[in-house]
Amino acid sequence: EGAVAKPGPLPENAIQSEGNLGSEFTADLQEAFAKRPEITESTAVIEAAKKGITLARRSLMPQMNLSWGYLYAPNAGGSTPLIHTWEGQAILSVPFFDGGLSRGRRQEAQGYLAAAQVGKRQTVDQVTLDAEQAYLSVNEARLRIDVANQSLTQANAAFDLAKVRYKAGVSSRAGISPLLELSDAQSALTLAETNQVNALYDYNSANARL
Repeated sequence: EGAVAKPGPLPENAIQSEGNLGSEFTADLQEAFAKRPEITESTAVIEAAKKGITLARRSLMPQMNLSWGYLYAPNAGGSTPLIHTWEGQAILSVPFFDGGLSRGRRQEAQGYLAAAQVGKRQTVDQVTLDAEQAYLSVNEARLRIDVANQSLTQANAAFDLAKVRYKAGVSSRAGISPLLELSDAQSALTLAETNQVNALYDYNSANARL
C-alpha cells in the first residue's frame, strides 16, 4: 500500500469554513490539503520562486573565482633539472555597475514570488470550496436517507393496514373499494422503497466525491 500524506495545519483561508462546519469537516479539509496535487504544486512553485530571489540577490554580491594548476616543464638539453611547480590565482569581481541588470533580475524574481503566493491562495480557496460543497452534499444526502427511511416505515405500516382491511372487506374511505385502497398502498410502498434506494445511491456517490 502507498504511503498516505499526513494532514498538515489548515491554511488561514480555511479557518472560517472550519469554524462554520465543525470538526468533522476539519478532518476532511485537512485530507484535501494533504492529497490534492494542486496544493503540492502551488507550494513547490512558491519554494522555487524563493530560490530564484536568493540567486538574484547573489548576483549583486562580490564573487571570488579561484583557479590552480600544476606546471611541468621538461628540459630538452638536460643541463638543468625539470621544473615542477603549482600555480594558482584568485579573481574578485565586484558588480559596481551592470546597467541595472542585477536589480532587474531581483525585481523579476520578487514578482514571480508574489504571483506564486497569489496562485497558492487561489488554489487553497478553490480546494476549500470543493471540500465544502462535497461535505454539504454528503450531509444533505444523509438527511434524505432519514426522510426516505421514515417514509418507508410509514408506507409499510399503511400497506399492512390496507391488507387487514382488504381481508375484512372494509375501506377507510367511503366509496373506495378495499382492493383499490390496497393497490394504492402497494404503489405508495413501491415508491417509498425506490426513494430509499435512490437516497442511498446519492449518499454513496456524494461520499465518494468527498
